[in-house]
Amino acid sequence: MRNTHNPIPQAVWLVLGLGVLAMAWRFLPHAPNLAPVAALALFAAWMTGRAWLGAALAVGIMAVSDAVVGFYDLRVQAVVWTALALPALFARIVPRGAMAAFPWALLAALGGAGAFFVLTNFAVWAFGSMYPHTPAGLAECYLAAVPFFRATLLGDVFWTSVLFGGAALSSLTLRGARVLQTRFS
Repeated sequence: MRNTHNPIPQAVWLVLGLGVLAMAWRFLPHAPNLAPVAALALFAAWMTGRAWLGAALAVGIMAVSDAVVGFYDLRVQAVVWTALALPALFARIVPRGAMAAFPWALLAALGGAGAFFVLTNFAVWAFGSMYPHTPAGLAECYLAAVPFFRATLLGDVFWTSVLFGGAALSSLTLRGARVLQTRFS
């Protein structure tokens, strides 16, 4: 008998559905940098085993929602979109099993938040006019961004915990159901 169950399309539908929710989140009032986009890029890449899908999902969410919310300096925007897609590459360090994945996913989220902070604030300094184009101006830019970095860290850790914690709990529930089924059949 042929196995017709293929988990990849189910995973793709799941992450696309979560992508729609993440896009909707961007339209709701929320603190800056608390959006689930980077965490979803990481989760989508891990869930499907395809980093390109996680990265494309993050860029797609940002492109569509920025078209509604409003575009800004395209150079800075390109860096922001790239930085939000970057966690998809970090999914390679996250083990496949849902229970083992959780701590590694948090580590990847911290790395993604750090990369976002470094890359986007460098872009604001390099392409903007808010800070002098000097080492002191760069330091001032990073210092002014620290409150946003805290929000990015909190948001990425929170959303990564929700997504990967949900996967871990789901695997426990499914495993428990299989154990009960085999014991009572």
